[in-house]
Amino acid sequence: MRAGALALGVALAAAAPGVASEMRVTTDSGNQEAPTISGSVIVWQDDRNGNSDIYGYDVVGTQEFPVCTQAAGQYRPDISGNIVVYDDFRNTNWDIYYYDLDAESEGWVVVDPGGASNPAVSGTGVVWTDTRASNADIYYWDVGLGSGQVICNYMSTQTNADISGDLVVWQDVRGGFNNIDIYGYDLSGGGEFQVTTDTSHQQCPAVSGRRVVYEDKRNGAWDIYMKDLDTSVETPICTAAGDQTEPAIDGDLIVWTDARNGNADIYAYDLSLGSERPVCVHDGEQVHPDVSQGRIVWADDRNGHWDIYSAVLPTPPVLSSGYVTPDTGNTSTHFTYRVKYWNTGGFAADSVWIAIWSGWSGSARWYEMWEYDAGDTDVTDGKWYTLSCYLDGSAHAYRFAAQCGYEAAYWPVPAGQYASGPAVEPVTLSSGYVMPSSGSGGGEFTYRIKYWSGVNAAPVSVWVGVWSPAGTTWHQMWALDPADTNYRDGKWYTYRRTLAAGTYAYRFSVHAPDKWYAWPLPSGSYRSGPSVGG
Repeated sequence: MRAGALALGVALAAAAPGVASEMRVTTDSGNQEAPTISGSVIVWQDDRNGNSDIYGYDVVGTQEFPVCTQAAGQYRPDISGNIVVYDDFRNTNWDIYYYDLDAESEGWVVVDPGGASNPAVSGTGVVWTDTRASNADIYYWDVGLGSGQVICNYMSTQTNADISGDLVVWQDVRGGFNNIDIYGYDLSGGGEFQVTTDTSHQQCPAVSGRRVVYEDKRNGAWDIYMKDLDTSVETPICTAAGDQTEPAIDGDLIVWTDARNGNADIYAYDLSLGSERPVCVHDGEQVHPDVSQGRIVWADDRNGHWDIYSAVLPTPPVLSSGYVTPDTGNTSTHFTYRVKYWNTGGFAADSVWIAIWSGWSGSARWYEMWEYDAGDTDVTDGKWYTLSCYLDGSAHAYRFAAQCGYEAAYWPVPAGQYASGPAVEPVTLSSGYVMPSSGSGGGEFTYRIKYWSGVNAAPVSVWVGVWSPAGTTWHQMWALDPADTNYRDGKWYTYRRTLAAGTYAYRFSVHAPDKWYAWPLPSGSYRSGPSVGG
């Protein structure tokens, strides 16, 4: 139930978690794979033309465009700013080319019969694996300066290079094929250094600033670890069941491919929050993630072929200022709950819920709330959610929860705490009247009152007090419908008598199982009538 007042009894429906801003980037029937991203621009390899080309998409401009459709085949792109680099087979061996998105011009990074592949770029600096010396080495070239250098040509094999600013990292087998390690090189003059020293395998590094992430097999399966080069502290990022592979990092956000669920999914770890979050847990395979400025991309085969998907992880939501009004009442009182939802990143709530605990049932149930102002779309300054309902006659408590993607927020905090209130009287008398409201002496008049019990308890007795100048006389009333045993929705009681001419007033009282209740309120007051003439 989403509108109007509701009664207790509707259990919380499980909200379906998901990334709030997931979108499908490509829809072509061919395969689009190996995505990478810089800022708002995504590039990937694409076989829509019968061979592998490089295409791109601007998330801001929502515009897809070809980067390179040369016939020989282009693979494994990378992007930084306006520079896209990729493997290219146009010269019948593997070379590295680049495309300047701003200048709309192509150039080569390295053309050599020995072969070059798997480029990575940061700014205008490009690194790659180079086999001109028969084994695999790491080379560097700055397409802006037109100069470069050999990074590492140690006699063993060096592959899978990545670059961030002046820092280059790669995997290196100089310690033996049973002990692959990560090495680094500082282009600003720091020279070469070893990143990992564990005796197991570390491979497939990625770097952002001074943080290096990599696949690590020290625990038997592939996990994700990180090394902070400033502090020299190595940290396990994810050691979940199954393999975690293909890490990428940008700033505080690390993403990887994760097999914990039996297929390949995408997960992330936010260093600023110290928490892991699923990015895409979907049927099929999600692989080869990359991340830039909070936006994550990956290749996804959920549609029967490989497409590119993208998502932005929502910033964590916050709930505040929860309350219920009024704070006391009875079973006929309309109570309103409200809570304020905030998200500094502007991500709307997927859903906001309230748990209402009842002392009568001894348990809590969840209800979905609705927007107080559906036209308010700015959640950065807070947005109210509301729910109105009737409550059973007992003590109550409440708490709120909001869901935004895979993130949740609670009020009060920490999660699981309740705020007290409202206090609800279990019995209510309402809608008392006498009919007719006027008449002649000796006529018959009928008194009626409605009795409510939030715990469905029958009254011991119901009474009407008829006042005249001679005093008040009390008369026991009877059920208008003796077969009605549902006291939660109100049950009428009635009494008939003849009245002589005079002035009259009346009030009602019920002897409930716990105590006496009166109407009208405050107790002891009367309602005038009927008017009885001579």
